[in-house]
Amino acid sequence: MASVICKWGKKKWKITPKQIKPLDDFSYDQSYNVDKKKKDKRKANLSYTIYLETGNDVRKEITSWYKLLGKKNGLYIGKKRFGPAKMRLDSAKSSPIHVTDNGRVHYATIALEFTEP
Repeated sequence: MASVICKWGKKKWKITPKQIKPLDDFSYDQSYNVDKKKKDKRKANLSYTIYLETGNDVRKEITSWYKLLGKKNGLYIGKKRFGPAKMRLDSAKSSPIHVTDNGRVHYATIALEFTEP
């Protein structure tokens, strides 16, 4: 049985007997623009570290996020939507990326930035 921690579109952070992909950090913010006298767009940032040993294809995970840049989906924590109906993926950063001596990607930390469209 899977325990889904977070999801955005088809991407899921979960714990199962075959795969472990937990969140490291999550932040959410909104501010008020005094000059425009309105709220700025909401933003969410999250990061997670994935390891080859926990059932993840690290290289595939990294490249899959780059293909999703600019896409919009709802962001869910547990089973409840967090924030607006859609959040756009604006940035995907992978650092550090640890590569083994045989060229396999052993682990990476992936940081994602989402903005209300």
